[in-house]
Amino acid sequence: MKKLSSPLELDPTISLLREVSPYFLSHRAKKFVVYLDGGTILSDSFRGLAQDLILLSAVGIRITVVFGANQQITERLEVKGITTATVADRMVMDRECMVEASEVIGAMRLAIESNFSFVSRAGALRGSDATKVSSGNFVTAKACGVLEGVDTLFCGEVRSLDIVGIESRLNSGDVVLVSPIGYSPVGEIFDIKGSDLAVEIAQSIKAEKLIFLTECDGVFGADGMLLKQLGTELGASLLASRVNCAYTEELLGAAIRACESGVQRAHFIDSQSDGAILKELFTRDGVGTMLSDAPFDSIRTAEDRDILGILELIRPMQESGALVGRSFDLVGKDIDNFIVMIREDTVVACAALYLHDETDGEVACVAVHEDYRGDDFGDLLLMEIEKRALEQQLSNLFVMTTQASHWFQERGYSLCEKEDLPPQKQIQYDSSRNSIVLKKSISN
Repeated sequence: MKKLSSPLELDPTISLLREVSPYFLSHRAKKFVVYLDGGTILSDSFRGLAQDLILLSAVGIRITVVFGANQQITERLEVKGITTATVADRMVMDRECMVEASEVIGAMRLAIESNFSFVSRAGALRGSDATKVSSGNFVTAKACGVLEGVDTLFCGEVRSLDIVGIESRLNSGDVVLVSPIGYSPVGEIFDIKGSDLAVEIAQSIKAEKLIFLTECDGVFGADGMLLKQLGTELGASLLASRVNCAYTEELLGAAIRACESGVQRAHFIDSQSDGAILKELFTRDGVGTMLSDAPFDSIRTAEDRDILGILELIRPMQESGALVGRSFDLVGKDIDNFIVMIREDTVVACAALYLHDETDGEVACVAVHEDYRGDDFGDLLLMEIEKRALEQQLSNLFVMTTQASHWFQERGYSLCEKEDLPPQKQIQYDSSRNSIVLKKSISN
C-alpha cells in the first residue's frame, strides 16, 4: 500500500500554486501600464522579461508597454557630434536632433516587437498566438514651448490620447506598445518623456498598476536601505531630501503623480533580475519597491470571498492542533463573526468574535500567516476585536487556547476555570483538547 504523506509534508509545487493563485485571480482583467527604460530593452535579459510580460497577458492581465529612450538618444547625438541644451530636465530638440531621435525610437520599438514575437511564436510560450503586440498612433502631442526662456522646439508633451483605440486592443487580448513620440494635427513629430507618457496613459485608462522596469533596484530610504513599501507622503519627503539618484527621483515623482491621480499602485523593479516582475506581482512582499496613496494593509469584516483565504491561513494551525478544525461550510456560516487583515487582496491574518450572552464574548481563531508574525498583525486584530466588543456593550471576553496562553496573558487576559465560561460554552467544552481558558474584563 502506498504510504500517505503527512499533511505537514507539503509538496513545494502545491504550496507555490496555492500562494500565487490568489494573485492570478485578483489581477485578471486588470490594466497594468509597464514602463521600460532603454537600457532594459537593449540588455541581454530582455527576452526573458518579454516572456514574462507575454505570460501576464496570457493569463488575462491587460498590458500597455511604454518605453523611454533618452539615454540612447543622448548617446546617438554624442556619436554624431550634435550638441544640444537641457532645460527643465528636457532635452532641446531641433529638427536635426528629432531625425536622430526618431531613428533610435524606431529601432527600439522594433527590438521590443521582435522579442515579443519570438516569445509568443517560437519561444517558451509558442502557441500563444492570441497575444499580439499592437502599436500605432495613439498619442497626439503639442510643443512644450518656451521653458526658462528657451524654445524647446520639438520637445513635446501629451495633448490627447486615443483611449478608445488603446482599450479596444487591450480588450482583444493584445499587448499595446506606445512609443515616446507624438504627432501634432499638422503632422509634426515631437519627442515625449517616456515616464510622463506612462503616467498619462495609466491615469487615462484607469490602470490599477504603473510598473517601472529599469536598471535601478528600487527606491531607497534615508538610511540607504531599499524600501519595500512607501506612501506618497514619504515619497515626497525623499524627493525633497534627494537621497536617491536623479533618475530614480524622476520616476518617483512620476509615480507619485500617478498614485495621487487614481492609480492604485506603482512598482519599481530591477529589470536585470530574472523573473523580478513575476516575483513582485505574485508574492506577498515582492522584490522591488511599491508606492501607494492608500494604506497597504486593511482590517475589515470578512466576506464570502474571504472564506478560502481564511481556510488556507488557518490550515497549518489546525493540522498542528493549535486551532479547532473548521470546514468551508462552518466558516461560511460564521463569516460575519470574522475580521481579516488584507494585504494586496490576500488574507494574511484573521480573528473571530462570537457573542454568547449580553455581557460575554469569545475571541476565537486568531491566526497570522507565518511570514507576518513579527508585524504586530495579531495585536492589531485583537485590538479591533476588543473595540467591536465594546461597541456591542460587552463586559468580558474569554478565549480558549492550547498553545497561545502566554501571548494572551501578555495582553491582559487572566487564567480562569472552564466553570467561568458562559453556561452554553461549558457544555460545548471539549475535554479532549484540554484548552486553557482565559478571560479579560473590558468594561473599563
